[in-house]
Amino acid sequence: MLAWYAVNGRDLPWRKTRDPYAILICEILSIDGLRELAGVGRYTAGAMMSFAYRRDAPMLDTNIARVLSRHFDGRNQRPGQARLWQLAAAVIPKGKAYLMNQGLMDVGALICRARSPLCDVCPLRRSCAFRRGSARRSLKRRD
Repeated sequence: MLAWYAVNGRDLPWRKTRDPYAILICEILSIDGLRELAGVGRYTAGAMMSFAYRRDAPMLDTNIARVLSRHFDGRNQRPGQARLWQLAAAVIPKGKAYLMNQGLMDVGALICRARSPLCDVCPLRRSCAFRRGSARRSLKRRD
């Protein structure tokens, strides 16, 4: 058995560590499985799957919600959570959740800021409903 396993054993993530927490998470390896753990919500499960395991999982923090809301709905007000999660899942190119989620968070924090968005340097400016709409003008008047 040991000789066979040395040649034919599968390359599974939990076999590369002795960390009990990492082994537990590797055994779960699904958003639904993670969400069954106490204290793990939709955001945390999506972040873990996307960042730690490079799975195509959406995540939604304040920055991502602002970018998606402004880009697709052209408003400064956020649509409902169900719509935001739907958009967060829809914008992920296959195999690119890690990069897309990181990019959306950074655009939201650095460019699509809550009070003073830098629309002219945004990588989404050509297709952004907020940039074209009245919400941007009303936001400027308040500042």
